[in-house]
Amino acid sequence: MKFFLSLFLLIFITFAGCGQNEKILQQITIMKTDEQWKQELTPEEYRVLREKGTEPAFSGEYYKHKEKGVYVCAGCGEELFSSDKKYDSGCGWPSFYAPDNNEGIKTETDKNFGMNRTEIMCSKCGGHLGHVFDDGPQPTGLRYCVNSASLNFQKSGKSQHVIRYTALGDSYTICEGLDEQERWPNLLVKHLNENGINIELVANPSVTGWTTKDLIDKELPIFKQAHPGFATLLIGVNDWVQKISEVIFRQNFRFILDQMLEELGSPNGIVVITIPDFSVTPQGPKYSGGRDITAGLAGFNAIIKQESEKKGIAVIDIFEVSQEMKTNPDMVAGDGLHPSAREYEIWEKMIFPVVFQMLKN
Repeated sequence: MKFFLSLFLLIFITFAGCGQNEKILQQITIMKTDEQWKQELTPEEYRVLREKGTEPAFSGEYYKHKEKGVYVCAGCGEELFSSDKKYDSGCGWPSFYAPDNNEGIKTETDKNFGMNRTEIMCSKCGGHLGHVFDDGPQPTGLRYCVNSASLNFQKSGKSQHVIRYTALGDSYTICEGLDEQERWPNLLVKHLNENGINIELVANPSVTGWTTKDLIDKELPIFKQAHPGFATLLIGVNDWVQKISEVIFRQNFRFILDQMLEELGSPNGIVVITIPDFSVTPQGPKYSGGRDITAGLAGFNAIIKQESEKKGIAVIDIFEVSQEMKTNPDMVAGDGLHPSAREYEIWEKMIFPVVFQMLKN
């Protein structure tokens, strides 16, 4: 009886002490015994990855490494960091200002040696990688300090790595009435690939008539499941049409940006586009609700700019350009309300250089 009581207490204490690790353990998908890891890893890799060791400063294979490619977990091959985000911090270990794959990294509080640090681990196999500190360069201000022994390198990773793009919005992003290849997000992807940016549109859950609340409830879950590396946002016209107050619109828009930043990890992966002025189209005045459409949309666009700029997110203002639909019928679609393919081409030409520079860097 004493044996079983002692065993119960041991199990209880063990699990009570590892509560903070429970979520991390649940997310690890590769589980092996110590003997299996010892057979597959070199002694130094095992010491670092499985025993949370640290290689001596300035000694690692990848500390001064400058080839273009991607760094993967030495234990399981999970893609973790890109050479594009590697920099010389002078600390003695390979340093990155952001992971290349946000889902590939998990964190845990590390209080060993009397310090309070944030440990970084491979989310797939749980291997110890190093620590992340808040003394890195912009745009993240973070320094992912990684042991070379926990990494393997794959050459020419940039050409292999595809940037996952998700477009969020309403009719102006799904481009109501147009074929898929005519939509501006698809044109953007086409032109970026033609200019050496390997990018794929993995999701465009935009729906005509949707508001910021619809986007929060129905598009953000898709956005998170898509694990994008880049995203655009064009939303708000239906909030104004449905007489949503500026206060509520601001709250919803701010929440959307916060959720996008949480997923992407950096404002440099987001571009926001302002609301076009639909008052200049033949059918536009029908949706005024007795209000000044141009003034109302200008007020909403001011909120879009203010909230985006607070978070360091790029904004492309198409409002004035969209007003040219008033004098050029070719810029209006057959329904007399939405932009034509030619108008969307103009928008894409404004969006492309900003996105190209962002993703190139």
